[in-house]
Amino acid sequence: RQGPGDAGGARRVMQVADIPLGEYVPDQPGYTAPGVVLAENTLPSPGGYSPFRLPDASTASLSSATVYGAKMFRDEDGNIVYAGGTSTDLFVRQGATISTTAVASSLGSSQYWRFAQFNSFLIAVSPTNAPYYLTDLASDTTWSLLPGSPPVARVVGRIGDFLVLGDIDGARSRVQWSAFNNPTAAWTTDRA
Repeated sequence: RQGPGDAGGARRVMQVADIPLGEYVPDQPGYTAPGVVLAENTLPSPGGYSPFRLPDASTASLSSATVYGAKMFRDEDGNIVYAGGTSTDLFVRQGATISTTAVASSLGSSQYWRFAQFNSFLIAVSPTNAPYYLTDLASDTTWSLLPGSPPVARVVGRIGDFLVLGDIDGARSRVQWSAFNNPTAAWTTDRA
């Protein structure tokens, strides 16, 4: 190939080759292991491993409040969004901007916020507050109470097409789930 500004008219093209690394098997001896025994600064990804992201440089900061739970998410365009909570506020960081929303009840000394993504929604739960949510992970910056009369819960997660809340009213074996593929609709009665 030739390109403008190439010395002698020749342009070098770098060859790219995939190297299969195999399964992560840290408990196997390094010499005869059928896969990878050491994977530093990587994250599991489909078909192998991807590099661990470096921390984002930012001048945005919270007040001196202690953070009681935070998590990183990706919106539909792949942009990173951070969500977290203090004892009295929920916050979301999109890009270099941090937005906070005051919550109804402050957390106790050993309580934490938990977060889950459901499509473009982001849901936050704590043992002292009804669940809060963002309607669109990419653009919403104000936390609102989750509609549909969901219960107060300590844990939250997506299972298939349902948002599931657990540890309801302090009962570890008690769960409730949302309507099919809609965490803002009516919730089932709790199950013990």
